[in-house]
Amino acid sequence: MGRQHIRSKPSMKRMPARKKKRIPTPPEIVALVLFHSDRTCCVCRIGNKKVQIHHIDDDPSNNSFRNLCVLCFDCHDLTQIKGGFGRRLDSGQVTLYRDNWIETVTQKRASDQVASGKAIRNESFKLEWATSIAEIYREEGRFVELALHFNRLGQTDLRDKYIEEALKNNPSDHEICLLRSVQDRPDLILAAVVKRELKSLKNNPTDRGFLYLRLKRYREVALAWIGDIPKDLEEQNDFAVAYYLKRLVSLGVVDQLFLLALKKAREHSDLWWQVRATEELEWNDELRELLLANAKSIEESDNLQLKQKLATAQGDDRRVIDLGKEIASVGILKSYGSRWRGSQSQLIHPEKESRQIQERVGAGVPRLRSR
Repeated sequence: MGRQHIRSKPSMKRMPARKKKRIPTPPEIVALVLFHSDRTCCVCRIGNKKVQIHHIDDDPSNNSFRNLCVLCFDCHDLTQIKGGFGRRLDSGQVTLYRDNWIETVTQKRASDQVASGKAIRNESFKLEWATSIAEIYREEGRFVELALHFNRLGQTDLRDKYIEEALKNNPSDHEICLLRSVQDRPDLILAAVVKRELKSLKNNPTDRGFLYLRLKRYREVALAWIGDIPKDLEEQNDFAVAYYLKRLVSLGVVDQLFLLALKKAREHSDLWWQVRATEELEWNDELRELLLANAKSIEESDNLQLKQKLATAQGDDRRVIDLGKEIASVGILKSYGSRWRGSQSQLIHPEKESRQIQERVGAGVPRLRSR
């Protein structure tokens, strides 16, 4: 008998699906995804948990912003459930959670911005702008602009990455000063670079002042911006006067001058000017501690003004009133005691104020926040 040919039944076993190729997510996209989710899982929304970037459609090569979300490890595990009694967290649910969470974060940030007078307009347009601009700068090799772009977005790691790229491409002196200043590292700017840049700005007090600001040379900032104010006042150029005075306050230059004055007063153990500088900085807790720590020397002095400030720090209202009467009786000038009689130059007169500020300013004091 001939050999029987038996047709085998097709196997019911499925061939394993071809593993999709993973393409690393660009760091700019990762940064934006984390930013818009506030580095928090969009499902459980529990802060301070370790998180990861999840591809919603399970395609690790699809790195578009709309396909990415932030999940903690626990919630990510739910997306991997294939059967059994566990309920899978599918792509549709993840998308809903993600969109709702981004909207919640956006509204929270918007309300905070509104409270500070800086309302955010249409977050979706802002996101589109941020990603598209970053891509244009990167593709065209405009690393200076790309670094500044990420600085505005608060992405310091990406900012620093592209600053280093920009510095490899023969940047101008202006660009070097600008890039190092946004890093808060003016110490990395070569003296020759600063010298050339200052020379180029010889006739431009506005930009020269901003350069000094980047270098944390606050005395020179004040000199650059205040120098022409008397002339501007005579010529009734009120806008220029107001502009420079406003910048000195809003950019923290005034506080820096008070800090420099405080530093000098500490070096000379000058309690009065330590007190005055601390008052102007509105460091109320530090002022109270300073007065109480020096209570003995204040009581032994003949400075009624210091004594009244000490009484205020001690909460002695009766003594504050009594010292106020005594000050009124002897007169303001004499109430400073021997400090005034022995060294009248210690008190600031309006006509001496500019010179006094110049004398009290030095370089290199770190920037501190007013408390």
